[in-house]
Amino acid sequence: MSTLPTTLSRPALLAALLLATLAPPRALAQTRAVFNQSVDKRYAWLGNDAEVADFETEMLDLINSATTSIDVATMSFSLTNIADALATKAAAGVNVRIITNSGHRAQVGSLQALRGPCQMADNNLPALLHRINFQEDAGAAPPGYLKDDGAVFGPRGGGLSYGWSVDQRTRVVSRGRYTNPLLDDLFSARNNAEYRWEIALPPGHYYVLAVVGDPDFGTKNHVRVEGQEVLNRGTFWYENCAPAEFKGSNVEGGESDGNPSAARINVTDGRLTVVVGENNAASTNFSTLCFLEIYKADDAQPLGDTSYEDGDDHEVQERQLHHSKFILVDAGTPSAVLWNSSGNLTGGATGFSEDAIITREAAICNAFRAQFDQQWGGASGSIPNPASSNFGTYKASNAVDVFVGTLPWKLRFSPSITGAAGYDLADEVNDHVNGATRNLVFCLEQFTTSGGSRGFDGPGRTRNTTIPAKLGTPGFKVLGLGGGDDFNPPPWSMFPNAQVGHSEVEFDAAAPWPIHNKYLLRDALHDSRSRGDGRVLCGSMNWSQSGMHFNDEATLFIGDPAIANQYLQHAMARLRESGIEPDRRVDLMLVLDRSTSMNQLSADGSTTKMAASRTAAKLFLDALITGSGHRVGLVKFGRVVEAFVPPVTPLPFTTSVQSDHKDRVDLIQATLPIGGATCYGLALQEAMDQLGALPTPNRRVIHFFTDGNENQAPMSSTKLAALQGMGIEVHSTAFGGASDNLDPLEALATATGGSFAQTTLNTLDLNKRFAEVARNAMRLDVALDPRYTFTKGSTQQETVVVDASAQSVQFIASWEARAGDAVHLAVSAPDGSALVAGNPGVRESRGPGYRILHVDLNVWGGAREGDWTVLLSTAKPKRKSFLVDLMVHTDSDLDLQAELLPLSAEKAQLLARLLHQGEPVVGGTISATLHTPLTPKNIPARTVELLLYDDGQHDDGAPKDGLYGTMVPLEGPGQHAFHLVATAEVKGGNGPLKVRRETHLHHYLPGAGSKEPNPEPTKVKKPCFLKKGVR
Repeated sequence: MSTLPTTLSRPALLAALLLATLAPPRALAQTRAVFNQSVDKRYAWLGNDAEVADFETEMLDLINSATTSIDVATMSFSLTNIADALATKAAAGVNVRIITNSGHRAQVGSLQALRGPCQMADNNLPALLHRINFQEDAGAAPPGYLKDDGAVFGPRGGGLSYGWSVDQRTRVVSRGRYTNPLLDDLFSARNNAEYRWEIALPPGHYYVLAVVGDPDFGTKNHVRVEGQEVLNRGTFWYENCAPAEFKGSNVEGGESDGNPSAARINVTDGRLTVVVGENNAASTNFSTLCFLEIYKADDAQPLGDTSYEDGDDHEVQERQLHHSKFILVDAGTPSAVLWNSSGNLTGGATGFSEDAIITREAAICNAFRAQFDQQWGGASGSIPNPASSNFGTYKASNAVDVFVGTLPWKLRFSPSITGAAGYDLADEVNDHVNGATRNLVFCLEQFTTSGGSRGFDGPGRTRNTTIPAKLGTPGFKVLGLGGGDDFNPPPWSMFPNAQVGHSEVEFDAAAPWPIHNKYLLRDALHDSRSRGDGRVLCGSMNWSQSGMHFNDEATLFIGDPAIANQYLQHAMARLRESGIEPDRRVDLMLVLDRSTSMNQLSADGSTTKMAASRTAAKLFLDALITGSGHRVGLVKFGRVVEAFVPPVTPLPFTTSVQSDHKDRVDLIQATLPIGGATCYGLALQEAMDQLGALPTPNRRVIHFFTDGNENQAPMSSTKLAALQGMGIEVHSTAFGGASDNLDPLEALATATGGSFAQTTLNTLDLNKRFAEVARNAMRLDVALDPRYTFTKGSTQQETVVVDASAQSVQFIASWEARAGDAVHLAVSAPDGSALVAGNPGVRESRGPGYRILHVDLNVWGGAREGDWTVLLSTAKPKRKSFLVDLMVHTDSDLDLQAELLPLSAEKAQLLARLLHQGEPVVGGTISATLHTPLTPKNIPARTVELLLYDDGQHDDGAPKDGLYGTMVPLEGPGQHAFHLVATAEVKGGNGPLKVRRETHLHHYLPGAGSKEPNPEPTKVKKPCFLKKGVR
């Protein structure tokens, strides 16, 4: 067992993430997270899809794989297929032990498992006095039971005396149906008389579990103990059982004591008396009795022992649920595997929303085995031992802190434990929540406001103090669903950064999948492989005083960001069903370098880098969506930050603010003395200060642009921790090859979950990068992204397919600045109508070297699904030949995901997939163009065409699962730029749609020095020359 550090190094964490997400197939994986309801794969890291499974099938597969032992711990148990599988395994020689909650002991699954030679107990085990099975004299009693063959009351050995008032041996029968005499043998008599059975016990209070039923016949069972109808269910004083159906009385302290079937039995005459049957001469029905279990009750406390740790653990307790939900197979062997879930062995496994962790991690499996053995009172193979059994507050700690690979896990069993080796579950939960720096996402059946008990704190502190304090932190988000009255209405409604809903297991019939989960994620929303901050707390424990301090529970604290990402996919699906989705608003800072190196010329030989950056910045601002609650600010810097006069702060981004910001950008000059050096740190700090001053912050993004190496303190590395703590994404852009050390820019992006790109000195490439960052900030997708070579008279027509889910479309034409006002952009809708600026929902933006048409499809009101036509034509170009980019962006339920996973300095795995309405599209085509970096002269830069595969043979996962992949060689230090294109056919509102999505990836390998990236354009098309009037 290892001692946990407070943090892991970023390289170690990244390595662990890559190993976790590129694990072998599931049969070899050490740990799986599985869910029984749908997940939202839009939030998945590629190759890290959450697994949706049929829980009953998963548990059956696990049980059927057992070779030596099966330990089952559950609160309730009604899945008969699971019961039959356990009985079959027990009959085949596998040691099967089952612990249920006492109040659910008589459920159908619990009893049906006893058809085979399973061993069973519940959390009343320490109070167990005697077990008596009614069976023919020929066979041995089941292990741990005494045998009653119907003989008259008398001494039976071991100091016990019990039996019938008259000889009933002819009424004790064996049916020959089951391998376990607990249910195969029984007392059976017609209900035309009462049959008295007694056992000698000291005067005092007891509870009795009486199990009835017959393998072959239907029965109507009457059982009274000391005059009380123990099978009383409130309406009837008997239990009807169909053939092969078994039922039982209830033995449980606490509030259940108000149920007559769970009431204490008071013995005053030295004999506990059980009467079976009724005096009904006309009756043709039969009463039965299969077996009895007798438990000691507290004589002074009607609801059970209330002293807990210093009381009598050998009495039925008032407050103690066995609420664990795990299956442990082949414990203590190399093949040991654990199932730990939020769900019981009931129909909720399919009807509720549940999650489970399946793991082979030895330290975790061993701790669960020790927990089970402690409750059982002995090791596997032994009978349950009341003398050494411990449940609830009487248990010793089996806590585990361990590394799984390089990632920290913790295991805590409820209830909270006193003493030197103890822990407070309320503290553990609160620490998990308090460790979040950016967001919490949860699905919790219960999260009560209750206070502490037994000297421990309660969940109310986390709910009433810790989370509100977090919500008061700028930039912090809380999203979740909770059950119970404490979430109806949802809490924290006074905080706009809390999006919380209610889902009630018992009462909310409108909920698609009522929440029965017990998990909370921290910093998993917007997490990435490179950032790797996500953590998950999950298991069986409800966030209540009982769950933390009285019940038997198991809770895992998993420091694996990949598992947290899988849980996030489940949470976002449940939230989306409830109408909750993350706020799309963004707080955005555009940080621009104005050092004197920006006065150098760009690739065209006439435009300065400063002028090119002003144009790109204005395109960036024009590409942002106005009037949607976004807030945008500006920072300019060189040696220090130069203030704007009058000051510019991140204001709600209206068209007037957009215009003002563009005017401010036009005034930026690269002059001395401020331009005499380049200080990244001060610029980043100014952007952080402005974002931190905003009330009720949104998603936070910085676009950091520079052409030079940082050469003045404070350095950017000193700001990384603060950027991460504020949850700020940094998208960094290097213009050309002036910088001789791009590592800090790449580190800013990698550490914060942003992106880094080095552009050529071509002004068109700079425009494209700025448009790319703006699109990312707005969460838009690329529907089309070609590049053309234009000459005078060139005309290019493209068709763009838009699906019905799209809310907006943005058409951007961008060209080399030296060409002047060179290109005209025209767009027509599927019905042929032209988009005209000023019409409802249509807005045009212009700048030197670009045109943008924005269409708000909800305002525009015309047909949105189908083929949109884009026509580019030359106006009055100043150059004979120039490059033109067309970029079409939209937000719809069609998304292209792409990731590059570096496996070494020489190769990487390229993964991509197209999602339609959150599900992978199968049968399409995904290709990529790779531009290798400029390298030493003996390895020339080149462009490589790549095809991605979905055949299971190219490191792409399973065949035909919608995940495409290929291995990519990395050729030396510098930037590797990828342009991916996906095409497929999806179902549209009016029939099949042939759709297209594109995206860009940039991967930087350190050591590139001042080399400029490959200037070859991403994709060049020859223009079309259309006849006049033809569109």
